[in-house]
Amino acid sequence: MLKRINIIIVTMILFVGCGKSNLSKTDYIKYVQEENSKLIRKVDLELIQFEISYRPHDYIILQENDTLSQAGLLLRKSELAGSINLLIKIKSKQSSIPPLKLGIESLEAYNDRYNYFLNEASKDLHIEYGGAILSPSYYSFETSYGLTPEDRIIVQFILPNQENEPSQNIVLKLYDRIYNNGMIKATFLAKDLNQIPNLKL
Repeated sequence: MLKRINIIIVTMILFVGCGKSNLSKTDYIKYVQEENSKLIRKVDLELIQFEISYRPHDYIILQENDTLSQAGLLLRKSELAGSINLLIKIKSKQSSIPPLKLGIESLEAYNDRYNYFLNEASKDLHIEYGGAILSPSYYSFETSYGLTPEDRIIVQFILPNQENEPSQNIVLKLYDRIYNNGMIKATFLAKDLNQIPNLKL
């Protein structure tokens, strides 16, 4: 009888201990940036590629300051709580031509495209989350000014119902007016987001 009780206790301990893994800073960054983590979605089109990355709160914090103490980490996490953060890379498949110049010749067309991404593109993207449609709470467009074949959009959404972390699938929808590809969609499954390891400082 005593042996059976001991087996049950050991089984319970093992079950409780089988939670998320803890990763060092270096390993955590590698995990987030690996395609196998399922936190990156790529949409390949004729001239360009959209790469959409889910950015966990710990990852954002490490990008901002990788020397934070545990207390500093917890404070910044409390500020990011309740938000979904994505990075959208627009990559030209012609390495010699940056995305903003792709398919256009005039300076006027370039300026129109730049102004669209800077001021209007946020209206053409949203997230479907459960039954809710979420519009960006923060949007920033970053161009490399032709130094690299990619430009970037950083976008944030606020979760409904005061949720701290996503508990449902996230479906990003971006309507591509510039390269005429129509609706671009990227889905991040809740089960994959739930498997993101913890950061160990």
